[in-house]
Amino acid sequence: ALPFEKGKPVIPYARINTLMLQAYPLVNSAFRDAAAEAEVSALKQVIETLRTFRGENSITSKIEIKIRVITRTDLARTLLTRYEGDLKALARVSEFERIAETEAPGASEAVLPLASVGMEFRVDLRGLINVEEETKRLKKEIEKLASDVTHSERKLSQDTFLARAPAELVAAEREKLVQAQAKKAQLEASCARLQLFQKA
Repeated sequence: ALPFEKGKPVIPYARINTLMLQAYPLVNSAFRDAAAEAEVSALKQVIETLRTFRGENSITSKIEIKIRVITRTDLARTLLTRYEGDLKALARVSEFERIAETEAPGASEAVLPLASVGMEFRVDLRGLINVEEETKRLKKEIEKLASDVTHSERKLSQDTFLARAPAELVAAEREKLVQAQAKKAQLEASCARLQLFQKA
């Protein structure tokens, strides 16, 4: 019989064994897998980076793009090996071509650095995007990074911050500055290549 009929219980509450009356489940830390969580988080960042590039440049999902990729960390290599098929499907990529870190970007290539994962994507823009719009996008991101760099430099130049902040916080701020400077330099190089490509 159903525990309720017309809004009234037909079985005493004490004997009703339904999900809504059970205790809320507790988190069991023994089942947490930090490595798996980091892997999934990195995977999301890769997909978001590629989809954002598509969206900002109005590249329809009907077009599959070829991507040249540099992998700098074990995590990056694991992602590309283990999830290559999924990444191709979710980001509409026809091919991931592994290249050496020493290989210079082509004049018509956009560079998409993903420092937190240890990856760098390169996309040949010929026939894909409006070069003027991509140049505007890069300049906007460079301005934001320049602001981040200035903020971190000012923070790290303050004696009070260095003296009072925990060592881990200071180290994290220094690492943040290094990454912002590196990404800014990469995007500036990409912007310069685009302008040369536009003149060609």
